[in-house]
Amino acid sequence: MALRPSAAATHTPAESGRSGRRRVRLLGAAAIVLPVLVLASSCSLLNGSSSSSSSGSGTTSAGPVEHPKLTVGMLAVTDSVPLEIAQQKGYFKQEGLDVKLKTIVSGSQSVPDVNAGAEDIGQSNWATLFAAQAQHLNNFKIVADSSEGQAGTMSLTTYPGSGIKTIQDLIGKTISTNAPNDLPSLALKAILQANSVDTNKVKVIVVHHPQTEQALADHSVDATIQLEPFKTMTAEKIGARPVVDLFGPGPAANLPIAGFFTTAKFAAANPKTIAAFARAVEHGARDATNRKLVEQTIPTFTTIDKQTAALLDLPLYPTSLDAKRLQRVADLMQQFGLLSNHLDVSTMVVASPPAQ
Repeated sequence: MALRPSAAATHTPAESGRSGRRRVRLLGAAAIVLPVLVLASSCSLLNGSSSSSSSGSGTTSAGPVEHPKLTVGMLAVTDSVPLEIAQQKGYFKQEGLDVKLKTIVSGSQSVPDVNAGAEDIGQSNWATLFAAQAQHLNNFKIVADSSEGQAGTMSLTTYPGSGIKTIQDLIGKTISTNAPNDLPSLALKAILQANSVDTNKVKVIVVHHPQTEQALADHSVDATIQLEPFKTMTAEKIGARPVVDLFGPGPAANLPIAGFFTTAKFAAANPKTIAAFARAVEHGARDATNRKLVEQTIPTFTTIDKQTAALLDLPLYPTSLDAKRLQRVADLMQQFGLLSNHLDVSTMVVASPPAQ
């Protein structure tokens, strides 16, 4: 799902803010997948216009950064709003960084890209990153948080007249997710188990997010996992209704979704650079507590219009890293067999110095 046509995007600077522990409601990642995923051209709903990178001085108040020119992989979805705010308001430049944003089609693309040096920092859903770490594809380090689910962020939805009204009604039915073993399907498994529904009695197939409306309309699936803006659009067009709120009250409530990472080698060689990047992203996250700013930002790097942006159910947006919170994802993965052994997420987190 090439979510916007160009591979690079940057924007221009503005104001600064103060640190805090507030969170904002933002949209979950549109391509939260474990395997590498190539989505159809119909994903163009989220495509945005291309632009060029901003320039940085290469110096922060803490001294020169080691690697001022950064290539950062990003999903062109509202998970990336704080990253975009940091770029557009010049927070990277203020930190001495010249950041080039490279659009990726899915979180799993960043793992091989970061390994190959095509990205200095990548964006991925946590399930993809933790699976890659467990498989020893590299020694990865978590740099900054990205998004966290909340009530309404993603739902398992069905079509009118499907007969599915409760979780128990899913037994024997066919549902779809964006990719096998992605984070939303992990959340759904936890909810099914908590409600005494055998996960093996629910057939799961892959339907990419932009095709979920059609899949419901032609009844090729009984229900499908949807995120925004597809959830709102499908409800408006065919009357689709939610059956399960993936990140609402229950075992997957407020489950972390995605964030930014690099290799241990890059982090060790460039500690000031990594800290500067994290501070700029967290600055963007603090600004993103302003819902109106978020709605204004979304159309600048996607083709979601301002009217639709105003209707979206948006997830939380953490302004700092919390290894204990991220550990929930790894523990759920082990519980459902996606990780063979315990993964200590705290060993992956890079401590970020406070803003200067």
